[in-house]
Amino acid sequence: MNRPDPISVAVRISPGRAALIVVSGELDLAGVPVFAAAVRNLELASIPRAVLDLRRVVFIDAVGLHAVLDLHAACLEVATALQIVPGPRNVQRIFELTGTDRRLPFAEGDRAGEAASPAYQPMEARDRAFDKAALRWVSRPAKSDAKERE
Repeated sequence: MNRPDPISVAVRISPGRAALIVVSGELDLAGVPVFAAAVRNLELASIPRAVLDLRRVVFIDAVGLHAVLDLHAACLEVATALQIVPGPRNVQRIFELTGTDRRLPFAEGDRAGEAASPAYQPMEARDRAFDKAALRWVSRPAKSDAKERE
């Protein structure tokens, strides 16, 4: 009896150079090498935006969590905006238990579905700054706000 592959990773790059990474199946010890190879082939430095869609993931373990954290770190290193579309409740649970749900750039509510759409554009990198203490991107104050404070 042939068992289907435990993981599938589809990568689509839109004309605007945004990458959509859709993971299906199990993101675990057996599946992470497939995920890591797909991410390695992306050339993140040339992509301004990446979306990681976890909605089709059925299981994730600590190794899978580490792979998501590695993707996040790689995106930060080359200033690629990363947005993560949350997975099902059982998948999100590992992020909640480890506190990484508050540190990773998860799309919230209605934005989760939008984030996976090629038309979705999060704020530009020039409008953001990386808060090292919080390990996340934050909005920079608008220029008019900065002038008012002076």
